[in-house]
Amino acid sequence: MDVSSCINPPGSISNSLAALPSVVPWGLIHLQTLDLSNNLLKELPAAPSSQEVICASLQCINLSQNQLTSLPPGLLHLTRIQRLSAAKNQLTVLFDIPTTTNWIGLRKLEELDVSDNCLSSLPTAVMHCLKSLSFLNVCRNKLSTFPDPWACPLKQCKASCNLIESLPNTISIFWRTHLQEVDFSDNSLKELPSYLFELEVGSAFWICCWTLA
Repeated sequence: MDVSSCINPPGSISNSLAALPSVVPWGLIHLQTLDLSNNLLKELPAAPSSQEVICASLQCINLSQNQLTSLPPGLLHLTRIQRLSAAKNQLTVLFDIPTTTNWIGLRKLEELDVSDNCLSSLPTAVMHCLKSLSFLNVCRNKLSTFPDPWACPLKQCKASCNLIESLPNTISIFWRTHLQEVDFSDNSLKELPSYLFELEVGSAFWICCWTLA
């Protein structure tokens, strides 16, 4: 019996799990979608190297409403993952990456939701590898800065309820033709960047709700 087929879509394991078998999810070769939301997980089984991550088909994982303090490093080795949600955890860092770790995953990640956590920063070394990112939700964290933009087709950027005081000057350079929805409301912005009026959003909906300090 192929164990991985048991938790393919809907793939939900919502209980009060505090730990997982070592095979979940890294050893499930055919797994495409996994929902581990609404549990008590503080970490996922360790996957120190890419050789131990054979769930190459995994495209969507939901870790929301757990007790994670950082995202599992094994995710860095997933080359096909498109959607990742870890909202309502206890994240203080996005990834705790050992200095010896080499990774090439996340290049196809399109949606990242880490809202309702305790993040104070978004590491450039990780964010700039998200070449396919189109949706980013970092609302309700403790971010004091927003990362410098990078080459990706970002359409929706939700970053309300943080502590951001200023925005990078290159948003209009990298995302001028992509951004359709932006929310930096309830931050500590001191001024409204003039380049916002240069964004080519066409008929798309633009959220511009500011709390100017």
